[in-house]
Amino acid sequence: MNTDTQAVVIGAGPCGLATAAQLLRRGVRVRIFEASPEPSQGSRAIMLWPPAQAVLDDLDVLDAARGQALSPGRLDYHGDTGRLVSVRLHARQSPLILPQSRTDALLEAALRKAGGTVERGQQLVGLAPEADVVEIVVRDAAGRHERLRTQWLIGADGVRSTVRELLGIPFTGSALPTRFVLAEGPLTGARVPDAPSYYLTSRGGMVITPLPEGCFRVAGSASDDMEASARFVQDMLDTRGPGGLRMDEVRTLTTFTSSECIAERMRSGRVLLVGDAAHTHSAVGGQGLNLGLQDVRNLAWKLAGVLTGNLDEAILDTYGTERLAAARQIVKATGAVTRLALVRPPWNTVRNAALRLAERSGTAQNWYAATVAGQKIRYPATALGGPPDSRRTGLPAPDWAAPLALLRDRFTLLTSGPPGCGLSQAAEALARRHAALLGHRQLLRHRREFLLIRPDGYVAARGRHKDLPRIERLLVALSSDPQPTKRTVMSHRHNDQQTYDAHAATYRKWADSIMNGDVETYASCWALDAVAEDIAMGMETRGVHDIREAAARWFEAIVDQKITLLAQLEGDGHSAVMWELSATVQGAFTELSTSVRPGSRFTKQGMSAFRFNDQAQFVWERSHWDRASVLRQIEAPHDD
Repeated sequence: MNTDTQAVVIGAGPCGLATAAQLLRRGVRVRIFEASPEPSQGSRAIMLWPPAQAVLDDLDVLDAARGQALSPGRLDYHGDTGRLVSVRLHARQSPLILPQSRTDALLEAALRKAGGTVERGQQLVGLAPEADVVEIVVRDAAGRHERLRTQWLIGADGVRSTVRELLGIPFTGSALPTRFVLAEGPLTGARVPDAPSYYLTSRGGMVITPLPEGCFRVAGSASDDMEASARFVQDMLDTRGPGGLRMDEVRTLTTFTSSECIAERMRSGRVLLVGDAAHTHSAVGGQGLNLGLQDVRNLAWKLAGVLTGNLDEAILDTYGTERLAAARQIVKATGAVTRLALVRPPWNTVRNAALRLAERSGTAQNWYAATVAGQKIRYPATALGGPPDSRRTGLPAPDWAAPLALLRDRFTLLTSGPPGCGLSQAAEALARRHAALLGHRQLLRHRREFLLIRPDGYVAARGRHKDLPRIERLLVALSSDPQPTKRTVMSHRHNDQQTYDAHAATYRKWADSIMNGDVETYASCWALDAVAEDIAMGMETRGVHDIREAAARWFEAIVDQKITLLAQLEGDGHSAVMWELSATVQGAFTELSTSVRPGSRFTKQGMSAFRFNDQAQFVWERSHWDRASVLRQIEAPHDD
């Protein structure tokens, strides 16, 4: 039985191809199986909104897609008597119009470049989840079976997902009552649309979308008794369109219906669902492929981080929470748009009046354009998000920040303000301490703040200098077991148990000496030539003698100290500890402040990174905590 596979993807549609390619590029061993013996043909999903384009960009095929696609700058809406509203789309909102077969080809090329290949004609017939692996059975066209075990299984096998059905995950919802006829071919006439055009008429709805190479898609509502034919397509153009349009050569003709269904869960142990296997909704608005590809972008960095040992497996619990929330928002939005588009007289006059008002008021431009472009999809508060009451997190990075969030496998801590400001310096130090998870970018802006941007482009946190310790706590929680007395099991940490325990003993000795105000015991934790750097106070102390003197002055000014060690991290030649300290001020420690209120009490949280010698003594330390917060708690008020 094959056991050398870290992840298996079932389904080689765009979501499966993108998932496998993303994981391969991150060093994960992946196999991808597809039941169909040949790649799918036809245009199918044609609208690649910016969230989908971001996935193509991650795989370095966006420029190739742009070279083959159309990129409209607006969406036009018409009623019985003419134009209702035109929604302008700026550069970061405009979709790419590209037949899905071409998107698939680009994604498969990215997969091959990453070292993968689609194993076609291989159907999943068995699935047995276990605690640490998933055992699956695939069958080829000749009836031969292959049994293999994988650490993770991704179901990207469409709305009739075998993975979902074998797991017994409910897929609940309902079918939309309207049937649609779709045709593709060249259009002629004096008023051929040059942008996606929606015709919301009393005789039914229709959309005309330009395709590359002079072709057009025409789709419209139809009753069950209407036959899909070239004649019916022409009748739609004549009675619902602007007049004078002809499609004399119908190259594609089909009918379809839509359903609004969402899986009960998108993770079941070591099995994860993406794309149509997890959700389906109205085709109006062209959001289906975008929703699925954003599943991929949400999942790939998390799963790769778990498999490479940089992230705790618990991060995968956020995947289903976030993406089910996104699916519900899309289902609600596309369902509302579909029902609004197909409203019948006399209510269509009310709708038309509302659309004209929206254009005059700016609502169409400011809200609707951002909604269809995927910029309003919001994640709920999770271990990766901000506080539940924050209105500024859980959304894609704003336009001014997105171009600087270039790290695809790490968080980006983006700071704004003047060069060399305290926030920027503290953020850079934080990024150095967590180099495996975090990179830092600085932007010159008047406002001093930071954004923590995830690898999938969403804002996890936003704040000021005083809020940076919260970011450190988040990174620690994502990357390690927060219990300081237990050794972490993350595979990228190579220190053995004996080393971990020796460091933990020194940390406890160090903490006890601080609480007891014991200068000599404190000094014994340090090597003779040790260097201690306190980022918050701008202090660098060299040699155990000077470290002892600084500690003596601190213990004299700061008393009744209580310190709790929150987490211990080991790896890559460094060790670190997160701590929380509370104390009372009875005198001035001049490096901190000379204007103190004796008897005032403060609490601070911070993190200290260390290197040890063979005797488990500190030879180098760098600490960071929020100085401004402490000063607010201890400084004497100034007279006006």
